[in-house]
Amino acid sequence: MLLQTELIMVRCALRVFGLVFVFLNGFSRFELARADWDWRAGAAGRSLPIGAAAIAEVGYGHLLWGESGPGKVIYGFVRPFIRYQGVGLANRGDIGIDFNPVSFVQFRTGLRSRYRILGNFDTIDCQTANCRGLLTSPFAVGRVLMGWKDLIVMAAYGAERITQADPSRRFGEEMSSLYGNAAGDTMTLTDITLVYRFNETWGVGAVFQSNRMQEYGSSNFFQGAFVRREWGQWSGLVGLGTYESSTKSPLGGLAFFQFEYRGTSSLLLN
Repeated sequence: MLLQTELIMVRCALRVFGLVFVFLNGFSRFELARADWDWRAGAAGRSLPIGAAAIAEVGYGHLLWGESGPGKVIYGFVRPFIRYQGVGLANRGDIGIDFNPVSFVQFRTGLRSRYRILGNFDTIDCQTANCRGLLTSPFAVGRVLMGWKDLIVMAAYGAERITQADPSRRFGEEMSSLYGNAAGDTMTLTDITLVYRFNETWGVGAVFQSNRMQEYGSSNFFQGAFVRREWGQWSGLVGLGTYESSTKSPLGGLAFFQFEYRGTSSLLLN
């Protein structure tokens, strides 16, 4: 039954992406230079809750107005995408669309599916919560990217309605390490990131991030400082921070990292 549900969701997601692609491709026949594929891949990890994941995303950006390119930010676009994040034992896949009325303001929405094979997490009690199986959620995120001289500020707020295939007991969400109601729950995300660039290669920054299950009431808060480097099509950062969660006590220190390779140019600014 679970496998059948997964297959149905995958088919529906592929159909949605295909319809969006055909719709945009109809426009791109008239303006081939205004639409193109892009892709990026990388990895991220942290020591608390301990974990690491590979990340890959493929998108098809269609310029709606203005002119994009190095140093240009006054343009708008739409971009259907597919995104994967996981390590095989815990997997998350997104299919959705970005709408940027102007390049530095983004609205992202779509459908997310998680499938967990190994239910063993250091901040979740998998004896009393479902840590395996399928979770699905429609999601929406709003993001604003602002800059002043060498300072860049990104602020985001999002929400997703998570339901599970087996509603017999509460579920554990592995990325946030939070509990949600057995019948479903709404998880919100607040994210603020600041980066100060010394030059085209080096920068430092700070990140503040929190998640909350609105109905169950579990929540977390992460804050950290990092050093960031860019070279060619690569970018990466390493940092230290603290993590506080209603599922783990007391407050703990952590180390984290992230790196990314941009295979092609994109209409996305970040």
